[in-house]
Amino acid sequence: METATEMETDKLACSQTEMPLDKELWLVDQLTVLAEAFGEGGEKVSPQRLQIYASDLADLDQRQLEVAFRRARTELKFFPKISELRDLAGVAKQEECNAVEAYAAFQSVIRHLERNGIEAGVRSLTRRVQYAVRHCGGLATFNHRLEDKTFPFLQRDFCEAYGKAPVAEMTAAQLSSRLGHKQLADSRSYALAGDRVTRKR
Repeated sequence: METATEMETDKLACSQTEMPLDKELWLVDQLTVLAEAFGEGGEKVSPQRLQIYASDLADLDQRQLEVAFRRARTELKFFPKISELRDLAGVAKQEECNAVEAYAAFQSVIRHLERNGIEAGVRSLTRRVQYAVRHCGGLATFNHRLEDKTFPFLQRDFCEAYGKAPVAEMTAAQLSSRLGHKQLADSRSYALAGDRVTRKR
């Protein structure tokens, strides 16, 4: 049984989603059919839950959703979670998308080297790619390993560094900010200590 707080949260989640009314009605209808397909009397699904499902599936097109609902009815034993429906619709997981993006970034470094040579440096590459290249030892490392057996390891290291680049950049900014405040505090304490020494004299 849902508490009042949970119901308010459900309403807020639904109100934040922009979706054409006809698509929302279609989605709710399809989810109701899906619930009826599971077990005697169907799965008990509240109107709030139906709206949350509809909201979180709204970015998928109707063809993807039809595939997901059909597969759910024929492949699953229990009413699916939202993530299961997205998987059944063939939506790529975030990790897969990240891996594809990192590989494309790696290929962009290879193309950059082939077109411009090592002398061009990395300035024309994005900051994220620059970080990954530096993490791997610079452009020279890429140039030497193009025909090397260790090339797959370079690709692996680059993709890992590319994935960590946003976190590294954010952490560096935070550390810089903290260290800046610490250095300022240290300089003030040194100045105060100097004042005390001067006064004693």
